Amino acid sequence: MQAAIDQFVSTALIAVFAWIMVTKGWDLASKSYVMGEVSSNGAWEGRVYPAKFMIPLGMFLLSLSWLARCIRQAIRLVDPDALEPEADPGGAGQ
Repeated sequence: MQAAIDQFVSTALIAVFAWIMVTKGWDLASKSYVMGEVSSNGAWEGRVYPAKFMIPLGMFLLSLSWLARCIRQAIRLVDPDALEPEADPGGAGQ
């Protein structure tokens, strides 16, 4: 029961954060693209919008990763033996 509550609360929080990052990031990046914003540092005046588009894209990919984690956790809540245990990230090569 505690695991289900934890999963629900953490998913709700990350969903709100992801929604804000994607919508606001997209607004800022599209405005930067429309006005042709360039870097004001140094002699090279590079375009800024490609880096600004990486913010909503990265958050969208992170959200997909979180969704995959939620699906795995939901399966484990229903049947704890359904999936193999996750590999220990600290035990590289062991």
